[in-house]
Amino acid sequence: MGEPKENIGPLTVDSLLAPARAELRRLSPAEAAVTVARGARLVDTPPHFQRAPDGEIPGAIVIERNHLEWQG
Repeated sequence: MGEPKENIGPLTVDSLLAPARAELRRLSPAEAAVTVARGARLVDTPPHFQRAPDGEIPGAIVIERNHLEWQG
């Protein structure tokens, strides 16, 4: 009848996104500035309610993280 499947627990958004998130390398502000100066594009991902009081990153493309995660 085949091998029993490993119990990996319930599928959740977090469990589905965990492998992709593990591959992310977050830059410090200084690293981001150097990288942008070399031609990279920066994406500002916090939702509007977080960007409103803190402001947006000048020159960054604004795409909320939730939109990126669900556009796969």
